[in-house]
Amino acid sequence: MFNLVEHCKQQAFGSIVYVHTSSQTEAYKLQCIVSINFSIGTFLAGYYTNFFLESDNVKLLTPTTSEALEFRDWIENRSGFAASKYGIDVFLHANSDLCEIIGITNYFADDYLDFSSSILTDDELLKALNIGPFFPNGKPVNVKEAFGLLQTITDSESGLELISTAQALKLHIRLPTFNLNPTANMTTELDPSEDGGTANFSHDKAFEKLFIKNLIAYRQALLAEGNEFHIEIFSSGSLADESAAAVYKDIPLVPIMFVVICVFSCSVFFKRDKVQSSTLLLGAGSVITVILSLMTGCGILFCVGVPFSSLTITVPFVLLGIGLDDAYIISGTLHQTDHKRGIEERIKTTIEECGVSIVLTTLTTTTAFLLGLTSVVPALTGFYIYAAVGVIVDFVYQVTFFISLLYLDEKRKAGGRYDCLICFSTSPNVSADASSDKDGLLVRLLGSFSEILLKLKVTRILIILLFFTASVLSAITASKIPIAFDFVDLVSRTSYVKEYINTKELYDEPVTYNAYAFFRFVDLSQPEVRSLARDYVNSIVALPQITTDPNHFWLNDFDSYIDILTSTNPEVAILTFEEQVDLFLSDEYYNTLYSKRLVRNSIGNLTATVTKIKLDNLGLKDAKNQVNFLKSQRLIGNQFLQNLGDLVSQLPTEEGEETEPIEQEDFYEYTPFFTYGGDYSLWEFYEVVPTELISTTISAIAAVAVITILFVPNLLAVAIVVPAVLMIYADVLAVMVLAGFALNPVTLISIIMSIGLMVDYVLHVVMKSFEESQDEKTEEVDHKHIVDLKECLTTMGSSVFTGGLSTILSTVPLAFSTSDIFFSIFVVFFSFVMISFLHGLVFVPAILAFLDNTKENQKKNPSNDKDVFIEDGIE
Repeated sequence: MFNLVEHCKQQAFGSIVYVHTSSQTEAYKLQCIVSINFSIGTFLAGYYTNFFLESDNVKLLTPTTSEALEFRDWIENRSGFAASKYGIDVFLHANSDLCEIIGITNYFADDYLDFSSSILTDDELLKALNIGPFFPNGKPVNVKEAFGLLQTITDSESGLELISTAQALKLHIRLPTFNLNPTANMTTELDPSEDGGTANFSHDKAFEKLFIKNLIAYRQALLAEGNEFHIEIFSSGSLADESAAAVYKDIPLVPIMFVVICVFSCSVFFKRDKVQSSTLLLGAGSVITVILSLMTGCGILFCVGVPFSSLTITVPFVLLGIGLDDAYIISGTLHQTDHKRGIEERIKTTIEECGVSIVLTTLTTTTAFLLGLTSVVPALTGFYIYAAVGVIVDFVYQVTFFISLLYLDEKRKAGGRYDCLICFSTSPNVSADASSDKDGLLVRLLGSFSEILLKLKVTRILIILLFFTASVLSAITASKIPIAFDFVDLVSRTSYVKEYINTKELYDEPVTYNAYAFFRFVDLSQPEVRSLARDYVNSIVALPQITTDPNHFWLNDFDSYIDILTSTNPEVAILTFEEQVDLFLSDEYYNTLYSKRLVRNSIGNLTATVTKIKLDNLGLKDAKNQVNFLKSQRLIGNQFLQNLGDLVSQLPTEEGEETEPIEQEDFYEYTPFFTYGGDYSLWEFYEVVPTELISTTISAIAAVAVITILFVPNLLAVAIVVPAVLMIYADVLAVMVLAGFALNPVTLISIIMSIGLMVDYVLHVVMKSFEESQDEKTEEVDHKHIVDLKECLTTMGSSVFTGGLSTILSTVPLAFSTSDIFFSIFVVFFSFVMISFLHGLVFVPAILAFLDNTKENQKKNPSNDKDVFIEDGIE
């Protein structure tokens, strides 16, 4: 039978063993220097060339298969509709001519001087607010756009509803586009330019940021004064800007994490003996190894232009936990070797003993991340790229840089040099022999637990039944995990966006979603096309997520207007459709409502129209219903595509141009009737999440099983590993449900990561248990597996425990993240490490206790048994 484990020992690690046993001390030092310089150089080269922080959350979360992205691109770039301007919402509540303003100031023609001179009493103010259906500028009055928590009274004479009180005032300011003014100072207040207009800036975004900065300064001034009036602000770019700001605020957590882990790692390698202690080269060195691998991996990806995002910032926390696991296992294995042998021989034995185990766990983790690249969500694929590359690079640094540190540290000990003061030394004979160290508390506890399992069969059975029962209950609980995501969770807890959202919920009407029905690629001058367009809107409105008709549907108003005109002037009926549209838009009221909602070409043909539909029966957090609406409107659009048939190709053209008919096979690319909303991309994410989770889980678990079969030539070992991983996975999902978390980009990443990591804790223990015996004299493997539970737990078990503890500590800083959503990563990681501990150090040992055959082997080989373990360095 082909043994891939032995093949790897002899072939795959041959070059590594050769390098580390034939190199001299100076070569090891040179390797460390080269590794450090290469890592720093790669990172700086990437950071100062192609580093890019992607903060567009819509772009990050929208699936690449999204039809909403295609619709959005058409609307913004090819439809002919006026480009959307940046906007700022302002709430004023108690406790410039180029800018179009919607809100309370419209009652006074947006003129403060007129307001201050004409409004002197409350009665005059109320009279001005009840001016009728139109503002002084001719726009129709919409009290909901100006007031929050509005109260009205009924006028006894006219019977009209009059404004009485309001607890908040609202403004929406549409920002203009400015030309570049090189003399504009972006750090000062807005000043009029020489031509009497507003100071010019390079683009809307720059002006928006300055506007927000000044409003926030004013907001802070009001708060400092103790003013009873408060102001809250929100702009079109606030979420993206504040999400990016939250990332930068969380960056200090990374060095804090490294300091915490460095202290922990140094404590792991600390000993009272000043020579045998390894806090510098191994304690700090193990952390430096991960830092170098992280810098190298990120530098490479920066160089090739892979964007960094708010989700990618979690990679350092994950990679630190993974990297330290390997470092502790390598150093732990070296410590178990015979200290009377030469350093080169001990390192060779160490690599042969733990190399396969580390390669196996690296493969499973990397495979889980690489399978994530099949995701259609950019935010997820970006994270998986950084994580997969980081794990691979970390493995390279572990078997090169960290092994070099091990060699240098052993040389230091052999020379009697002190730990942190390596320039000072003592006699090598004065130092205590490391092999004489007493077992620590953890080792003794694990040894005692193994003895209990071996002696009491009923204990093993109870443990196995308890874990299986818990996993069944967890699977039932996990099936109820919800799907939800709030972009606001990505911003800092102290962000002005949070205050705005809270204020809006308190003072404004309940927020509802809006959808916009678009007509395109059809000749709307044809009555049958207009009839189908009307039927399409009615079909959308008939969906259960909508209870009211659109406030303004241009086709209904157009038909009513033409009918009224025809009743008094029959000649209107014989006008062409384009001429009738001219009449319709000549009315000031309808022109105000629809001039920006109807797109016409140079000869007057309607080429695109849009109608706003309020989804008033769709909850903000009802992800299931949101996905249902998305699917329903898609089906309706496809149905009307078929109903339109050849009418889709009859497009109005510019004068003198020929019509280019749309081929039947391209109809779906040119959907004539569709709806679009700003939240569609998020709903499409909700739509793919279940599929993403199921497919990635199945493929990851299958990959773990295949890799385990290849590297562990024992089906019994595979039969232990795969069910244990599935049980851990179910338990982690159950914890998420009980903790109140939902499936979102961050928790989905955490779940996929846990698949690759949770197998480590089980696999290391199983691999150690199923080591093959080897004859010391002939060095031939007899393929007889010796399952020694106590030896396994007291050696590998302690390393696994230490590595898991480092993983928990590496994610603790996330609990102090400025954004709420990253707290979920800490909870998921803490739960999966603790659950993995219980399975790897309790459940799996309970099963292995039934397979322990050390007594049987001792009876058969009473003289050789001890020698076998000395060869493996486990005595």
